[in-house]
Amino acid sequence: MIDELVAVARATQQALSPLHKNLLFDSAANPGDLVMKGREAHLKIIKELICDGIRTQASGSVYLCGIPGTGKTSCVRCAIASLKAEHPEQKFTFIDLNAFKLTSPEKLYVELCRKCNLPSAPSTARAYFSGHVQEQVTGEHPYIVVFVDEIDCLINSSTVFIQLYDMTTSSKTHFFLIAASNKSQMPNEAHSKLISRMGVNRMLFNSYTADELQAIVQHRMHLSLKSRTPSQSTSTSTLAVIPTCSPGATLINIDASTAHNEFTVSLFSTQALHDVAVREAMCGGDSRKMLNVCAHSITIALEDQRHMERLRLQLSSSHHCNANIPQLVEERHLSQALRERNANQASASPVTLIVRNLPPTEKLILAIALSFSERSDAIPVTAIYTRYTIVCESYTEVVPKVSLTSFLRCVEHLMGMQLLLSSTSSSSRLPTALVIVEMCGTDKSVLTSNQDGTQCSLDDKCANMIASVFDRRV
Repeated sequence: MIDELVAVARATQQALSPLHKNLLFDSAANPGDLVMKGREAHLKIIKELICDGIRTQASGSVYLCGIPGTGKTSCVRCAIASLKAEHPEQKFTFIDLNAFKLTSPEKLYVELCRKCNLPSAPSTARAYFSGHVQEQVTGEHPYIVVFVDEIDCLINSSTVFIQLYDMTTSSKTHFFLIAASNKSQMPNEAHSKLISRMGVNRMLFNSYTADELQAIVQHRMHLSLKSRTPSQSTSTSTLAVIPTCSPGATLINIDASTAHNEFTVSLFSTQALHDVAVREAMCGGDSRKMLNVCAHSITIALEDQRHMERLRLQLSSSHHCNANIPQLVEERHLSQALRERNANQASASPVTLIVRNLPPTEKLILAIALSFSERSDAIPVTAIYTRYTIVCESYTEVVPKVSLTSFLRCVEHLMGMQLLLSSTSSSSRLPTALVIVEMCGTDKSVLTSNQDGTQCSLDDKCANMIASVFDRRV
């Protein structure tokens, strides 16, 4: 029985993975399962807009905006899957693109043509796609729905942006454009010509609340448990698994559909799941982070040998009508998953890994830039170089003195990696290291450790040198 519980937990863990959402949308046999918890109104509007476009064979567009993890992409894909399940008579072609993955904005039309089985030469791709969406909608040539995620990546190429939206306002074209961006203020920052073309159909995706995050997790678990077939469990099994329950709950609190089962196990504690949802809601309400924490907590619980042995004894020696319902994931497992997630974010971000592998010379430059940025927004290169020279006099065995030309080469290398950003058009000004400050926080240990987190190979000398910059010892 414990083996079946582990199998169910592993399947639920996969369903909780943010990467699994497309499989859930595509494989859901019941249209009633195609829902977006906390985004019911958004889902309804998107479906209505697409249906109106298909019915009238007219072009249109809608712009979705909100911070990452608020359900923009999931809502679109859920709407498409729901329309196909509810209205099989409405034929349309769905094209899903991410502008961030394009090597250049002009490649947008190349990808659109490729998805439509059209000639995709860069020089003629736009003309072919424009002609394609102007053709009469027929059975062999269905209506086209295009979803472009991260569309703010096209802002730098206003020509591509304008051309794309011009097609949605033409009476000759027959396709619907759904554009999504993580920048809620992107249209207001764009040129007035772009704003006018985006129209009035704009939808803001606010951060999820704690109750919505908890509902998302419970819905994922419900779909996973619902998808279990008799062949996936042993014929002699008397185990029932439910998503959540209150600590100390007994059979009287269990749904009647599980009453015939001899043993019942809940995956999570309702209160513990709510507490994690509250924390995530306060930190941006990102549903992907919430799902990752819950999925990882299942791994932690399954690897907790004492906990699993206790569960095995409970399942083999008592009936649930005489004992409290055991829980696979306890509050301490969720708390540990949160701690590990936060630690990994601080140590494994791309910027952190890049900084840790920098040579001591460039680490020192970054440290000096950071120390100056605490007092000023723009630091002259000459001031950085003067400070660099003074520090080198005290730590010549760690970082040798270099000429101004070599120093500027190091600065250019750091700017090329976007660790330093130019605040002016003149090369005589050095910006504050805003990227480093934002992604690494106030912990300067990233400048004094290697990729694996160990101390620099130069013993403690490099660490002392960096510390002296911030402590003003030199």
